[in-house]
Amino acid sequence: MTANSVVVTEHQVLATIVMADPTGEPIMYTDVAASDHCWINRDDFNTYQPLTSPKGVGAPVRSTFPIAGVGTVRKSITCNRKQVALTFENSLHTPMLQHNLVSIGCLDCAGYSATFSGGKVTFHDPKGHLFM
Repeated sequence: MTANSVVVTEHQVLATIVMADPTGEPIMYTDVAASDHCWINRDDFNTYQPLTSPKGVGAPVRSTFPIAGVGTVRKSITCNRKQVALTFENSLHTPMLQHNLVSIGCLDCAGYSATFSGGKVTFHDPKGHLFM
């Protein structure tokens, strides 16, 4: 898989890889099934509040995984040769997941849009500007 490729199962889009490390290993997925943004590394959080009840429910098999805290994550990505600063508020710290997840549903609720076409996905801010 390449960065910004779409993962489809049973005719449903599950996730897209939008950032990969230099080896091509995915480090962030956008996920249509994720109810929240999830980050595995505590160091990714700019603000952080530990949770007293560290459990979560994962779809689609109702698996459980620990949620250790909640906070704000800021990332910088390159899109069309421009640096774009992204802020993910109310992100969950999920140290047992294998990859970071960005919730497409949360982006949609905040006025952002995702367009799936040609095996790729593009993301636009509320003003229609491409950002990922």
